Amino acid sequence: MSGRGVTGITRLIFVRHAESVANTTGSLDCAVPGPPLSPLGFEQAKLLPDELLAELDGLAMHAVWASTMSRAQQTAEPVAERWRLPLRVHPALHEGNVGDLHGRVDEEAHQALQDLLGRWLLDGDLTHCRPGGETGDGLVDRMRRVLPDVLHGSTFEMAGAVPGPGAAVVVSHGAILRVALPQLCDGLSSTYTLAHHLPNTGRVIVDVLDPVTPVLRCRSWAGLTPR
Repeated sequence: MSGRGVTGITRLIFVRHAESVANTTGSLDCAVPGPPLSPLGFEQAKLLPDELLAELDGLAMHAVWASTMSRAQQTAEPVAERWRLPLRVHPALHEGNVGDLHGRVDEEAHQALQDLLGRWLLDGDLTHCRPGGETGDGLVDRMRRVLPDVLHGSTFEMAGAVPGPGAAVVVSHGAILRVALPQLCDGLSSTYTLAHHLPNTGRVIVDVLDPVTPVLRCRSWAGLTPR
């Protein structure tokens, strides 16, 4: 995309948060605000701004968003600081509610989560949920509500700058990204996201072809081109 004559957000960079304390213990924690980053996670977050430079392709950074969860905000803070932007928090970006699996660390719980993801991503049954948890449809609906705010609710912070084409970084969580983005972006399938884990600080690069509808196309998933 050349961006000639275009203003506003033309690229979305979705980021899974850096390693959290829950990741180190294997806890399926979905509480808000939840546990903080681990020491390694803070180091990953510090490296993130430099890693994003190549993925901007010369675009300006217009906005940085994060979920209501501590691990997402702590991941996003170095990015916001690098580009001198406010960190915007969106109430609909948090991780999926896994219901009765919340806080569990045992192998049975992790297998149950994989079964749930398979039900959503392989079988296409987004109406299913764990007892007390959230459906796949719920995750997709929340991300659908996020998009207009990110695409149209961001202001251009640099005084005197002429708004041109730019990017927004959106720091969120593995399950909601894997479930929601295939439903909202061309070029990305649910079977692909099921088969390809999104690591901590892994990025999903999405081009905004039409910000109104919106029409989105996935450019890359964790550095790979989806097939």
